[in-house]
Amino acid sequence: MTLEELMEHLFHPDRYNKKIRPGANDGKSSEVAIGMYVHSLSAVSELNMEYTIDMYFRQFWNDPRLAFNHSYEYITLDSFFRFSIWLPDPYFMNSKDEHFHTVTVPNIMIRIDGNGDVFYSQRFSVTLSCDIDLLAAGSM
Repeated sequence: MTLEELMEHLFHPDRYNKKIRPGANDGKSSEVAIGMYVHSLSAVSELNMEYTIDMYFRQFWNDPRLAFNHSYEYITLDSFFRFSIWLPDPYFMNSKDEHFHTVTVPNIMIRIDGNGDVFYSQRFSVTLSCDIDLLAAGSM
């Protein structure tokens, strides 16, 4: 089976529905682990009580519907496949503004392991609100 045939098999509409989360048909919850690699911390403003983080936001979960038995250990997908798979919907409660990096294409990487483990990494910047008291912090 070629990579193209494998992709057609995995994402065939009769087999995979991105609108249904993994485990939903079995009554199981979908566990999603997250990680962040902070590229930079900038624009700290005591006046506006905010700061900006440029990061890689990484999410990990298992989707058994995407498991495959093939000579490939894993497959790496480009950013356009984000429209083809189920994705978690995380959010930052104290977010004031977000910017998704798209030069030259959306900065997204998707890797699917043969057992259905999905690794989704996306680069973005987020401005977050925070109670900042630099005078109190400086007196510690």
